[in-house]
Amino acid sequence: MLQEIRSGRWQEAGSGLWRRWFQDDDFDLFVWEDGEGRVVTLQLAWNRQGAERLVLWERDRGCRGLGVVDQGERDPSRNHSPVLSEENLSGEKEEMLQGRVLGKLRSGCAGLPEGVRQAVGALLEAVNSNR
Repeated sequence: MLQEIRSGRWQEAGSGLWRRWFQDDDFDLFVWEDGEGRVVTLQLAWNRQGAERLVLWERDRGCRGLGVVDQGERDPSRNHSPVLSEENLSGEKEEMLQGRVLGKLRSGCAGLPEGVRQAVGALLEAVNSNR
């Protein structure tokens, strides 16, 4: 079940948004909320131990991206930043829709605050509608 990482909660300078971080064995869920506690943006990452995947959802735009996280760190003498790549995505969306990811996500969200659960529900709807 997703649990909040308390040290992962902080306010972004200049934006007025609060970032929250929830994690379990399968997922990292990053949530940005406005000053009234409404979810503005979600980033959901899974397969953290392998080729990490990420989907981005925004309240005003819906599902904005699904991709593979390129960790950027192939050479220990260089400091490359991770980036989201849409390469090699064959089957990623279907994997989500077939329930291997979504089933775990639904059960993992049971203990989340109501507003976050609703935003995750909107993310799931957005992924399904873009099928």
